[in-house]
Amino acid sequence: MTESDRRIEDLEIRLTHQEMTIQDLSSQLYDQRLVIDRLEAAVRSMTSRLKDLHPGNADLPVNERPPHY
Repeated sequence: MTESDRRIEDLEIRLTHQEMTIQDLSSQLYDQRLVIDRLEAAVRSMTSRLKDLHPGNADLPVNERPPHY
């Protein structure tokens, strides 16, 4: 095997590993997007339910001091 053949083989091996890594990362990114979508839907649902519990307070105070201060 010549030096050029060995270098080409090494590059092909590296390329294969990079392609596998990219595919793995793409799959993980897709899975995370699904989780984020579910979490966003849950937050929207909880926000809606909270507003239904307090219809007069559509904009609930965020950092209001407790009454004992």
